Amino acid sequence: MKVTLKAIASELGMNESTVSYALSHKGSLKAETRERILKTAAQMGYVPNRAAQQMSTGKSNLIGVVVPNVLFELGEYCEHLFRLLSEAGYLTSIMVTEFSPERELSIFRNLIGQGAAGLIVCPTTHATTGETPLTLARRNGIPVVCRYHLPDENGILPDYRAIGRVLGEKLRKSGHRNLVLMIPHPPPFPPFSAPLLEGVAEKLGCGGRVRMEAASPGDPAPVRGNFPANPHYEPQMRSLLESGFPEAAEEVFDRVWNSSGSRPDAMLCFSENTAFGLMEAARKRGVEIPRELSLVTTQHTLFGKFLPIPVTAAYVPPLEFAEKTVALLLKKIKQKSTQTEQVSLKPVFFPGGTLHPRYSKETT
Repeated sequence: MKVTLKAIASELGMNESTVSYALSHKGSLKAETRERILKTAAQMGYVPNRAAQQMSTGKSNLIGVVVPNVLFELGEYCEHLFRLLSEAGYLTSIMVTEFSPERELSIFRNLIGQGAAGLIVCPTTHATTGETPLTLARRNGIPVVCRYHLPDENGILPDYRAIGRVLGEKLRKSGHRNLVLMIPHPPPFPPFSAPLLEGVAEKLGCGGRVRMEAASPGDPAPVRGNFPANPHYEPQMRSLLESGFPEAAEEVFDRVWNSSGSRPDAMLCFSENTAFGLMEAARKRGVEIPRELSLVTTQHTLFGKFLPIPVTAAYVPPLEFAEKTVALLLKKIKQKSTQTEQVSLKPVFFPGGTLHPRYSKETT
């Protein structure tokens, strides 16, 4: 039987209103009285009715976290968010869209209907017109922080130009001049690809060559299973369930390595799972990393501990990313203003073991 305020009041011989004040931390009760009530309630197994509290106060302590998947760095990010929000007194609901715009909108409707105090989202779609999850939240006065920079939205994202500068400086000092950004899926590409490459090129300087290569639109691995037709989601899922991600990386690696032009002396990728695919492709073809080919990435997570060689990276630590996300959302919840804010996170450098000093005596 559910423990009620009436039952606690009867046990203590007090008024029900006194017990209610103590449990809601209201009123001017004596400290010893409040402590006695809280202790008795805990001993009896009392659990507050959050729905009733929300109806009486108009407030909810629910935060929705909406992400396309919980693989790789997003899984670590969600774990940190969950702990940080719990410590701040919030309940956290982590919802997965699987890159489906329809599911994302449905999830937003559900969370808004539950009276969510705020939302953290890694958007599936970046539409700026028509009804979108973000415009729906805005109309309902729900603060949202995007793991992205979008017009008219609170956003948080690594400073990819700064990441490019850090990697470009390290590459230049270690004698590299020919870099390829490797993307194991066809377009569309993340919009931060451009500032990343611009940052690298800026530091490599004259004589440096920076370009991008991606998987061809014809998927190199057949789609098995009932996966959505999305070029981003399919490789990520198959990287765990099948061999699709290494195959996609191999297709790009072969095209770059066997091209008629000059071979690159370094490859850059966004994620460690891409780095894994490239390392496997190089190993199968007898290419030694880092002696013959250096490899750098914009990510360093727990996943990296399972790689054959720790990958050199300029990155934003997942814990810092989560801390800054939660801080921004709680700030917006407290302010109750419509003014948006965009935060760019500065990177740190992880030396790893995949950047080889090639021609210069000056090393990293």
